[in-house]
Amino acid sequence: KNPCINDIMSRHRDKRILQPTNSVRGDTCLLLKAKSLAVTQSSFSTAMKMVSSKLRRLFFANMLLEDEGRTFDNFDLNTTEVCKAFPHTVGFKVLPLEPRPAASDSYFLRFPAASLVRTACREFR
Repeated sequence: KNPCINDIMSRHRDKRILQPTNSVRGDTCLLLKAKSLAVTQSSFSTAMKMVSSKLRRLFFANMLLEDEGRTFDNFDLNTTEVCKAFPHTVGFKVLPLEPRPAASDSYFLRFPAASLVRTACREFR
């Protein structure tokens, strides 16, 4: 089980957080109903957010450690295009963390804020 789900739920008790279902159909339905969505870099999440009529706030992480000199026109890395579609987008560039903790719980649940560079299409009010 993903340790981040319980952590997110404990930090945001006032929010309705939907848990994954046991089917692609169920998960697709959940994604299409979401008003706020945090996504990974995947073609599935890209397709789902682009066909959603309810999505208002998008959160994504750029996990690529080396992106200098490369052109990205897919997923969430073309921020100009993402911001046109979703003006309330917040992105995070993940900086290298050395040494990387061996345990995934340590890496994901205690990731230092100083290793994240936040970018936003516009600040929330």
